[in-house]
Amino acid sequence: MPSGIIASLIRASLLAGLVLAGAGCNLVFAPPGAATRFEGPPQIVIAAPLPNQTFLAGTTVIVQARVENAGADLTRISVLLDEALLGEKINPNETGAAILPLSIDWPTSNPGNYQVAVTAERGDGTSARADVMIRVIAQGESQPPEPDSAETASDTDGAAGDASTNALDHPHVTATLIQSSELRRGPSADHDIIGSLDIDAPIVIVAVSPYRDWYRIQDEDKEQVWLLAESVVEVDISGLPAETGPPPPLPNLVVEDLRLQPDAPVCGEEIAVSATIRNTGSHRAPTLGLPIIEALRSDSGKVVISEPITLMQGLDADESYQLNAALTLREPLGTDLVIRVTVGGIQVAEIDASDNSATSQPFSLAAGDCG
Repeated sequence: MPSGIIASLIRASLLAGLVLAGAGCNLVFAPPGAATRFEGPPQIVIAAPLPNQTFLAGTTVIVQARVENAGADLTRISVLLDEALLGEKINPNETGAAILPLSIDWPTSNPGNYQVAVTAERGDGTSARADVMIRVIAQGESQPPEPDSAETASDTDGAAGDASTNALDHPHVTATLIQSSELRRGPSADHDIIGSLDIDAPIVIVAVSPYRDWYRIQDEDKEQVWLLAESVVEVDISGLPAETGPPPPLPNLVVEDLRLQPDAPVCGEEIAVSATIRNTGSHRAPTLGLPIIEALRSDSGKVVISEPITLMQGLDADESYQLNAALTLREPLGTDLVIRVTVGGIQVAEIDASDNSATSQPFSLAAGDCG
């Protein structure tokens, strides 16, 4: 059983993540759709890895699958590696989505053949399972077949490209660019540009991003160098490992120092709300998303009133913004309430979405003219 199972949590919705069990791994689901009633067993499709795909030991395998004919009565979805639990979610589909995509990372360590399985169970006792076999190899171990002559013909004029290919002792694919391309430190446009290549430049692809839209190419200095897949002539990448790459430099929006005036709000009278929004990340936040001020019942969390705020601005790293707004409450009397300010959301990719909100101390509305 390989060691070192680590997974990165991917946010699946605007305000909440998913808490998962299993050896420190995170099983991540995409946002659900509308609730519908489903009958019969669920169905599972594994999109990645591909059957008999080969990975280099030390790289990360991205398991991507979807549960079809899902429904709200799914009781459990599990991902297994050689029957050992990688990740699990209980009652994963409370909103009743028809299709429930999922993803989980497995950083490989020991060479060998492994079985990856995804299982889904429904409350009526029906279940489904799908699995694939993959291979993890060590440096110097026998490799998948070389690309055919059509793929390598464009490299015959570039001696440097041939030398790089011959020197590799792990899965790789040679290719050329069909358009000029920027080179980045990671597989996204949020990563810094570190260079560029012209059209027809020969490259050696050694890894792909989980969604196969970015390629990592061989670099003499062993640095992370990525380019867009659409810049490369079509090649067979099925034998290449999937890698997430380094995290991009991102902003991190934090809401701090939330205050209300007056401290004891009165029904029907304006409540002045102030808070500090700070970017504690290393990159500019192009927007604050759609900031929202909400009043909630402190016992149940039920939203009493929700007011969006229009802020057409961003925040540089280490910059802060003083938010000042107003809210008027007319109900309910005799109930403990809290005020919550939230920024960011799905409009802002950031390091940590768990600190995008701040909540006031509970209070109860004074009756004022409402009593």
